[in-house]
This record gives sequence, structure tokens and C-alpha cells, in this order.
Amino acid sequence: MKATLEFNLPEDAVDFRQACNGGGAHTVIWALDAELRTMVKYGINDTCFNGSQENHECVTRNEETLTAATIMTSRIREVLRELLDTHKINIEE
Repeated sequence: MKATLEFNLPEDAVDFRQACNGGGAHTVIWALDAELRTMVKYGINDTCFNGSQENHECVTRNEETLTAATIMTSRIREVLRELLDTHKINIEE
């Protein structure tokens, strides 16, 4: 089976770029979901929340802050999954 996509360039340039970048977008979404899953499953066990290895912007660590961050992370993952489902995007394929 073969599929061919055709675009009228330059009129369809945006659609063309979106089609070409679909694989990269899929990888980014999958990696984000995996990171959110890890944070929810194992908790946020770092005092830094910006994700930068080189330049940490730290906050005071306390149980309330970590719990709130875990709840927010869980909700963000839920919203991401809901959006993917609404648009019938399966990142597991």
C-alpha cells in the first residue's frame, strides 16, 4: 500500500511543513507524556522545577509544594491525553 500527499506550493506551505514535521511532533509529544508520567509516578524529587541541568532555578522544598506540583503535573498529563484522544492521535503507535 502506498499513500501520496500532494501540496500546491507555495499556497499550501503551512500544511506541507506540518506534514513534514509530524514525526518530530509525535516524538516531542511522546517524550513530554513520558516525562510527565515519570514525575507523577515517582514524584517530584528535586528542589528545582525548571528542568535545566545546567542552570537550576530552585525553590524551597516542602511537602505542600511538592504535592501541589505533583497534582498539577498529573492534571497536565490528563489534559494532554484528552487533547490527543479528541484529535484521535495515538502516540503509542
